[in-house]
Amino acid sequence: MSVKTNGTERTAALPRLLMTAALCALALVAAAALSSCGGGQAKSTVAVTLESQAGTGYQWTYVASPDDVFKETGHDTKADESKAGGTVTDTFTFQAQKGTGDGDASITFLLERPWLNAEEDEDVKTVQYVFKVSDDKNVTLSYANGENAPDPVIS
Repeated sequence: MSVKTNGTERTAALPRLLMTAALCALALVAAAALSSCGGGQAKSTVAVTLESQAGTGYQWTYVASPDDVFKETGHDTKADESKAGGTVTDTFTFQAQKGTGDGDASITFLLERPWLNAEEDEDVKTVQYVFKVSDDKNVTLSYANGENAPDPVIS
C-alpha cells in the first residue's frame, strides 16, 4: 500500500509493522511448540568416572539401590601405560529405567579387593551418589558422598 504525500509516493508503515509483528508471533509460537515436544528431553543417562592405581589389586565395583532404577549400559577402563602402577580410569554408564516417585535411587561405588570380604579389607574406599528420577526418567543429582567424589555427568 502506498501513500502520496507532498507529491512523493511512500509505502505505508502500518502494513510493514503488522507483517513484522505477525512473523514475530509465529516465531514465538514455533519456539514454544518445539520446546514442549522434544526440545527439553529428559536427561536419563548417568556417567561416573573414577580413578584407581594399577597393580594394587583394587577394583571399582558398585551396588545400585533399588536395583531396578538404573541399568548399567557401559563400563570402560583405561590405564596409563606410560609407567608401571599408573592411574586406571573406570567410566561406568547407567540408563534410568524407571522413576523413583517420592524416593531416591543410589549408586554406591566401592574400591576394593573383590576376593576379600569387607571385614578383611580395611582400605575400602566408598563413593555414593543419590539421585531423584522423575516418571519421565529425568535424573537429577541429590548429593554425592565420599572422598573427592567426582561429579557425575548427567545427559
